[in-house]
Amino acid sequence: NPALSENQWARKMVEQVQAQWIKVQPRTGEFSTDLEDFIYSQDTPTLSSGTYLQYRLFKAAAERGIPLLFDGQAADGLFGGHQFHYYAYWKDLRRLGQWQELRQDWKRFGGFTAALKYSVSNSLKYNYLSRMPFGVKTRFYEYYYQELNYLNRDFWQSYKSRLQEPAPAKTNSLNQMLYQGFYKGTMPFLLKCVDRASNYFGVESAMPFAEDRKLYEYVHSIPGIYKIHAGHRKWLLKEAYRQQLPPAIYNRSDKMALLSPNNQWLRELRPVLRPYFEALDGQIIDKHRLLKDFDAFFNPKSDLENYRIYKFAAFALWRHVFGL
Repeated sequence: NPALSENQWARKMVEQVQAQWIKVQPRTGEFSTDLEDFIYSQDTPTLSSGTYLQYRLFKAAAERGIPLLFDGQAADGLFGGHQFHYYAYWKDLRRLGQWQELRQDWKRFGGFTAALKYSVSNSLKYNYLSRMPFGVKTRFYEYYYQELNYLNRDFWQSYKSRLQEPAPAKTNSLNQMLYQGFYKGTMPFLLKCVDRASNYFGVESAMPFAEDRKLYEYVHSIPGIYKIHAGHRKWLLKEAYRQQLPPAIYNRSDKMALLSPNNQWLRELRPVLRPYFEALDGQIIDKHRLLKDFDAFFNPKSDLENYRIYKFAAFALWRHVFGL
């Protein structure tokens, strides 16, 4: 899917530094062949099929005799590279009274209405949902996350009490959001994924943004106002490398995560995935209900991964691979 490709930007960087460009472009058939080995290499179910891209990257490095790969993992979480970081950044602008910059940022985001809706939804997600009464929170999850309907009801009833776990501190600034995400979010799990992929293929990985303690502690001490600026996320990092970056990349204001054609893969792999669900014991996933709706469930309408549907496939594969 060209919309998910960043080849044009990679090409500019390769030309800038005169590097050798090694492309790894997994296809559906290759993903199908690698499914079980990929899950085995990770030890646990993965959160996203994007981890398969890392698996293939380290595999390619091993095949070419490349002993070490540098990985930019944690840069987004350290410097404010995700779109949802705007929500906390706008709080900083309001607190500092930078109203003109706030209005301009909202305009760049799509206008006041779009920015307001985004702020309200993120405020609900990060500050209020976890503090709702248990009954209200449960009903909200069951309504909003329709995938929960495919869990075994006894399993859901037994474990939904985990929604009552202590709420995290309210997100009142960008630095606070970055700090919580870096130490208490999914970052440790993502670092584990890179570590498993590198060790599985015998290739060393270096993740300076996550491993250099002096660096990340120093960056956490810098005011958040310098990490997003004029519609540019990770602005501080871009400024630090301004002389090394091609102008087109330096001036680029959009960015993507490590995207895979996840939804396309799920659609095309439905016949491959179905036997893994047929073999489940039904204690965690209501396999009869899921198998009844299987073709529709694994046929997402959007091309963008929602990071929920894939987890069902990863779980079923994991149970099979490890004989659980």
